[in-house]
Amino acid sequence: ASGLSPPGLFLDNVIRVGREELKVECDYRREAVNYHRFEQLISSDPGLVADRFVVPGVIEEFSTDKILVTEYVRGGTIDKVIDLDQDERNRIGKAILRLTMLELFVWRFMQTDPNWGNFL
Repeated sequence: ASGLSPPGLFLDNVIRVGREELKVECDYRREAVNYHRFEQLISSDPGLVADRFVVPGVIEEFSTDKILVTEYVRGGTIDKVIDLDQDERNRIGKAILRLTMLELFVWRFMQTDPNWGNFL
């Protein structure tokens, strides 16, 4: 043991799993398929449409297995919510919570990139 990691961490396994996850994360053709699926799920739910959730369209002719090109969709950042009135903050919070519950318990398919920019 090198002493670089806590006992029981099994660093070799962590590195192996990390490599596998990185391969999956960088498979942009697979990501494009996931985009399409997520867009269908969002657009088929009137509540999410009413709450203005949008999944940017994939531009297939410019996307490859090494790059994913999507349309530009104007949005805002979550830190700006503080400047909105309480009713709008409540609406946004409820909408994100509802989306998360649908992902976890109904669709069993989740957009898991923790970048808040992914929530327009």
